[in-house]
Amino acid sequence: MTLEEIKTEKDLGVYFSSDLKWRIHCQHTAAKANSILGQLRQAFHAWNPQSFNSLYTAFVRPHLEYATSVWNPHRRADVRIIENIQRRATKLVGRIRDRSYQDRLAILNLTTLESRRSRGDLISHYKITNGLLDVNWLASTKLMSSIACHGPANAIRGHKKRLFVQLSNYPARTNFLNNRVASTWNNLASSTVNAPTLNSFKARLDIHLARTNTTTT
Repeated sequence: MTLEEIKTEKDLGVYFSSDLKWRIHCQHTAAKANSILGQLRQAFHAWNPQSFNSLYTAFVRPHLEYATSVWNPHRRADVRIIENIQRRATKLVGRIRDRSYQDRLAILNLTTLESRRSRGDLISHYKITNGLLDVNWLASTKLMSSIACHGPANAIRGHKKRLFVQLSNYPARTNFLNNRVASTWNNLASSTVNAPTLNSFKARLDIHLARTNTTTT
């Protein structure tokens, strides 16, 4: 009996490729979201910021953000595939169609999908750290000691849950969840990473992101 060799496998809605890249999943995700966007465009002809936010955030954006802690792309071409759906969608509001993408986002009170994925990664890590998500790691997460810290003094005096960045020659490993969040997580205030509840963590995280001009909605 000969076993069939496949290059891509869909598991729980996520397409995994043998090369550990996310191009195929991004393409499938973008195609599905774009199809729904097309249906909305046919069904609704008068768009304003309020109606756009209601429809886009309810029917389109969830498809672009499903399980992003698993597949958050690190290649710029893949990031653009996903972001272009929102870029195109914001042009549905006629009176701001000719504005720049960043201006359209500001008027619609939105941010880039890439920023939202970064925020989602931090929330996922908080959940894992506090036992709100049950994850069986193949290798335990390493925390950084004060002696191992590099950089300015404020980093050395940081909180006790700083992550140790695992170096690797493989992009898939370099872009693993713990590595992705390490830089921002390590710079969070102790009161933020030690927030008693998920909602309080989100609130404190948003304050930090607002100060660094990476707010999301």
